[in-house]
Amino acid sequence: MRFGRKMKGVALCAVLIGGAVFLLVSPAMASEAGRHGIQWKNYIYKIINFAILIFLLIKFLRNPLREFLEKRHNEVKEELQRARDLSA
Repeated sequence: MRFGRKMKGVALCAVLIGGAVFLLVSPAMASEAGRHGIQWKNYIYKIINFAILIFLLIKFLRNPLREFLEKRHNEVKEELQRARDLSA
């Protein structure tokens, strides 16, 4: 079973949700500092750091996560089959 397409969808969803939260929180944080408006330089650095984090998470956790999910899927499938066999 391949999770490639689903994992891309999950990654895209995580990036979109993270970006939306970041966009909503940044102005509030900027206004608390006593400055009005957004400090664009810091804002861009935060976006770059977030993109790097997402890239590294996808690069290093994609295969272990895929293997874990495939293994767990097979275990659950076998357990359900065993339960059906015992009840029949």
